Amino acid sequence: MTDFKNQADDLGGVKTDHDLLIRIDTRLTDLLRENGEFKNNLSKLNSEKCDKADMSDNNKATEKKLCDFEIRMRRIERIAYLAIGGLFILEFLLNK
Repeated sequence: MTDFKNQADDLGGVKTDHDLLIRIDTRLTDLLRENGEFKNNLSKLNSEKCDKADMSDNNKATEKKLCDFEIRMRRIERIAYLAIGGLFILEFLLNK
């Protein structure tokens, strides 16, 4: 009986069997409610997640955009290098 009393004191100062049962019942009710909320949130996440086919389509679209971006950047670089070269030649001719 002393072990039970020590355990009861560890549970927040519960002194009788009845108080301990009420406290356990309250905690169990809270856990069941939280478990239900967790299951609801999990089902929402499962319905919102994407599958491999969606990710594959998304990856292909991203690759296409990335390739297009790279092509445009190379064109801009070429134009910039030509402009810098033209300015260098112009500077050279004007200072001569």
